[in-house]
Amino acid sequence: MLELLLALILISSPAHADLNEEFSVSVMIQDVSNLGAFQLDISFENLELLSVERGEEIKHWSVFDYRLLEGNKVRVIAAKMPEEDSVDEGEILKLKFIFMGDARLQFDGILSRSDGAEIPFEFEENEIEITETEEIPSPAVTVTVGEQKSTFEKYLFYGELIILLAALLLFLKILRKRVK
Repeated sequence: MLELLLALILISSPAHADLNEEFSVSVMIQDVSNLGAFQLDISFENLELLSVERGEEIKHWSVFDYRLLEGNKVRVIAAKMPEEDSVDEGEILKLKFIFMGDARLQFDGILSRSDGAEIPFEFEENEIEITETEEIPSPAVTVTVGEQKSTFEKYLFYGELIILLAALLLFLKILRKRVK
């Protein structure tokens, strides 16, 4: 029994971001045969859309357009002319956003061959969640005025002491060889 591979759309996105941070989302295809056109609808929450760009694999395609729809949604269409190369895999779309809080992206779309036939596919994940980066508290450094030294200075002193001891041991080893 011959098993056919189903075309796959992969979404590359960070899992975490900082508030007001700019980040990119990449849309890639895999196991596609002769992609000639596509339409992708992307819904987004708590994100500001900055740009929509052609992916590396469709830089040469003649038709590329997008429209913002109601409800934080963008529709992207792209198609090639008959004389242009079709695509089988790689990046087809790049999106840039600003993170404004815990966010969600949802994808839906259609792929078609150069002859117009629809390409059956599935998304690896058609819904992506991006959460705010958690801050890890930095360790406190205590400095006491007077005779005590800061923790950093103590470690620096111990490091210098270890280097001096190592140099002294090396010197004694060399001296011992000369005495023999």
